[in-house]
Amino acid sequence: MHWPIQFFRYSNQKNRNLINQMIQDDQIVMSRKRSESIEDILLQGLLTDNRMISFWIQCLYTGKWSTGEVLSSVFDHNASGSNFSSLKMDLRSLIRFALQEQQYLVQTELNTEPIRHYIEQCQSMIKRFEQLAENEENPDVIRRYHSANNSLIEMIMEVRTKQIDYKKGYQLILDNWDELYLWSIPFKLLSDLATMQVRWRDTPKSRWKLSFELRHLIENCPEYVE
Repeated sequence: MHWPIQFFRYSNQKNRNLINQMIQDDQIVMSRKRSESIEDILLQGLLTDNRMISFWIQCLYTGKWSTGEVLSSVFDHNASGSNFSSLKMDLRSLIRFALQEQQYLVQTELNTEPIRHYIEQCQSMIKRFEQLAENEENPDVIRRYHSANNSLIEMIMEVRTKQIDYKKGYQLILDNWDELYLWSIPFKLLSDLATMQVRWRDTPKSRWKLSFELRHLIENCPEYVE
């Protein structure tokens, strides 16, 4: 049941006085009704002042976009730097969220539209890891690069047979974050990955968790890209 704002219960008198005084000041300074002040303050806290983050949260909660579409948009936004560079957003928490959500997803469908573009991104990353391995002396790091390439080859084979292990792509980016996060291609791949997967979970817990992670991007999420 959705209770109207007048039924709001304060946890203690101190908080009640503080909230009421701040709302009263907002009413006076902004010359508006109490309900308008409360609505604006609530939305600022829930959506943030960041234009992009607010947009993503609204798309999620209005049902305009699925969880996968929101994730895809975030990854794509970070891939929009110039000269194949990323916007340097730290999206590891969102990638971990996508990984955790896999336990709730049953793969019965596949959005095939991004497949060709997805394969191209995998191929670009294979070349990058080959170059990194050639210039690396540490045998452990070289093995990690070779393992990443093996995973990318498997990812291409999987998408061609439409039997995709989505966890593999997300984990690959996390395992090689330091080498990849400045480059746009890994985030284009992640955007395709989130789009190809359908029937993402849409529950109070999934929406709350995703919006929580989105709000925590506020310190490194550019609103506009030049």
